[in-house]
Amino acid sequence: MKFGGTSVGAVDRVRGVLRLVREASAEDRLIVVVSAFGGVTNALIETSQKAVKGLEWRAELESIAKRHVDAVLELAAPEERAEILLLVQQAADDLREKLHGVSLVRECTPRSLDSIVSFGERMSALVVAAAFRGEGQKATACDARPLVTTDKNFGSARVDPEKTYDRIRQWWKDEAGLPVVTGFIGSTESGETTTLGRGGSDYTAALFGA
Repeated sequence: MKFGGTSVGAVDRVRGVLRLVREASAEDRLIVVVSAFGGVTNALIETSQKAVKGLEWRAELESIAKRHVDAVLELAAPEERAEILLLVQQAADDLREKLHGVSLVRECTPRSLDSIVSFGERMSALVVAAAFRGEGQKATACDARPLVTTDKNFGSARVDPEKTYDRIRQWWKDEAGLPVVTGFIGSTESGETTTLGRGGSDYTAALFGA
């Protein structure tokens, strides 16, 4: 089951996802694939463009981070909030460092942009998985990058289906709970983050389904 940005764009929408998955999981073993929260990918692209131009970008980054923090406070179980918030903060710090680098060199290569925009899906999977656990369901956030193997065509990477299917099969054998998988992102053989282009989360769901 794949849920796009609109479906995970607000707390009440995420609760709707929980309900739909709960109903479907009564009959089948599921994989959930999620996009970034609605508007986050575009916001990350705009923030990187501001960094390239030497404009103020930190406020935009803080706004993006706050959106995920607020979702954690609403959706995660109280005993888990501190741990999840720390992971969000660490990711935001990593993102801040990357954007600072972009602002210094006044350039954002396709490789750098893929790394920057991957924040959206990674944080979405983290929050949605925590929301499932908050309702008592065993769920884990799964970063698809070690599983979806691509070439180095950053921004619209081509997937190696044979390697990707083999890695997904091995991973699936060991999955016991409900995996919440990052859509849209993969990685090269050497571990560089890539994105799959427009409709990339649909593509991720198709790869896992196949």
